[in-house]
Amino acid sequence: MNPSTFHFLNMNTLEIWNTYNNELYFFILKKVKNKNVANDIFQNAFLKIHNNISSLKKEQKVKAWIFQITRNEIANYFNKESVYLEDVKTNEDNTVQEYQFVCCFDKLINELPQIYKEVIEMAYVKGLKQKDISEKLGS
Repeated sequence: MNPSTFHFLNMNTLEIWNTYNNELYFFILKKVKNKNVANDIFQNAFLKIHNNISSLKKEQKVKAWIFQITRNEIANYFNKESVYLEDVKTNEDNTVQEYQFVCCFDKLINELPQIYKEVIEMAYVKGLKQKDISEKLGS
């Protein structure tokens, strides 16, 4: 691989990261409901994205492509851990502050008004549906 090709691939990986990292991370966290597992899957998915970016034929398909890689990583985790999998339900008393150190979202979440912090916690950490969140918040 010549140096200019490598730079091109890094640039695309960086663009993908800048565009999709938040959405991808919270997608994983909602599926696995465990911040440590989510971090592992997130890192593995981005490593595969970076290593396989040359196989992406159409840039218009990048979102579908990265989410398919991520779904495969989630499935791999559950298949590998199915014998040893603990209950991944989160404690209802968990707060967003416990997740402040996760990846690069701590500053973003910390700067949100309290109502948005609550919504993120309910949706992405506890996995509640929008209807249930609305009922809990009286909206």
